[in-house]
Amino acid sequence: MEYYQAPIIVADAPAEARAAFIRRTYSHLAGAIFAFIALEIVFFSLGLPERFTRTVLSAPFGWLIVLGAFVGVSWLAEYWANSDTSISTQYWGLGLYVLAEAIIFMPLLLLAVDRSTPDVLPTAALITGLLFGGLTYTAFTVKSDYSFLGGVLKIGGFVAL
Repeated sequence: MEYYQAPIIVADAPAEARAAFIRRTYSHLAGAIFAFIALEIVFFSLGLPERFTRTVLSAPFGWLIVLGAFVGVSWLAEYWANSDTSISTQYWGLGLYVLAEAIIFMPLLLLAVDRSTPDVLPTAALITGLLFGGLTYTAFTVKSDYSFLGGVLKIGGFVAL
């Protein structure tokens, strides 16, 4: 890995450094997505979503406790991921966040599977994969700066909420 003597903003780096940064970012994102999928497959094969959902919904304030724990774990994972101590600590942060996401998604995926047709998850995965692939292809081939979309996406996210 390359390290700079002084902190440098990626947008101000040379084109080859920006491209390497984007490739590393996408490879980490792809690894996290595959780890999430693998965890969900393991969780569902062990029957954990049913037990977890039953336990959470039967406890008073169960879902609130899960969401609070998710916020705390997310904070810790982000702290580790932004840590300057070591790369391994940053990877532990990423791994912890992926695990927390996989746990919190169990009831949602269980609900999706139980309330619709059996092919809903593979269809959603295919559409998501195609969309991600298309966006990735566009980002690598068009070589345009899409940073102006950040504000639009933030406002759109708030509207969606």
